[in-house]
Amino acid sequence: MNEQLKDFNPVVLSNSRGSEAVILPSLGAWLYSCRLPCGTQGPPREILHADESLPGIWPARIHCGSPVLFPQAGPCMLDGTAEAWALNGNTYSMKQHGFARRMAWSVISRENDFCTMELRHTPGTMVQYPFEFRLELTYRLEGDRLAWTFMVANDSEHPMPFSAGFHPFFRIPMQDGGERGDCEVLYPSGRLGTQDPSIEKWKLEPSPSGWHSVDADLSGSVMITDIHGESAVLSVRDPLAGCQVNLDFSRAPGCRTAVIWAADTEVPYVCAEPWTALPNALNSGNALITLAPGESWEGLFHLELVPLARQDPRSED
Repeated sequence: MNEQLKDFNPVVLSNSRGSEAVILPSLGAWLYSCRLPCGTQGPPREILHADESLPGIWPARIHCGSPVLFPQAGPCMLDGTAEAWALNGNTYSMKQHGFARRMAWSVISRENDFCTMELRHTPGTMVQYPFEFRLELTYRLEGDRLAWTFMVANDSEHPMPFSAGFHPFFRIPMQDGGERGDCEVLYPSGRLGTQDPSIEKWKLEPSPSGWHSVDADLSGSVMITDIHGESAVLSVRDPLAGCQVNLDFSRAPGCRTAVIWAADTEVPYVCAEPWTALPNALNSGNALITLAPGESWEGLFHLELVPLARQDPRSED
């Protein structure tokens, strides 16, 4: 672990398999690093993009690790006004991806291989989102994989709508000396969402599952929704490194949207993100999860690194 991270009171999880996760509870419950074994292929590998400069400027920029998104995934827009949403005749302002990643969380339980963190409503959140809520996020190392549970509870007296997700920045290439262009990301089968012409209206069309090069321009985001069953897995692979990352979100009810993004074609990462809804769900109501007073929602996610047959995509047949 980088020495500079010690200033932010990191939680370091580890187990006998050599798996390790570094979490920064005070910086938005930020999963900053994750090292997992890839079968028998040597020591555990870092699977998340890390940037040592970012914790010091948090929350101005959170472009590494895996931030948590709540109470909305993506941005919102109301009648052409960005960062605006309405409820019961009142209009509120909220930044892209909500506020959970920009707040300090409390650690409420911890052992060597797991950590549970909590976030509750504050006067500052009530101005943006007029609900009393409680979030619990548990990260746990299970052998060669990292599992996490995300719980959302409505502690208010009114129905509480939300969308949520995670924003992992997967490291590419997966080994030193590799080439970014050799890596691929799997688009799950579902329906491709296209803004028509803005996030206030979407055009949806069938989208089959398939592998795509990360060399494509992903700065505008590829958004796939209505994902079902076994397709609720996001994967990134590096044939030269002989490894593939799998993020399984099939046991997160209502989490059936995937977003593929990278800032440009040169960055050393690609984001493959599980969301519960397309952007602007707080306004559109599409795929929005609404909890009755006293009700809670819970999603389970698994992240693992699996071996592939090593091959050089640049070699000739």
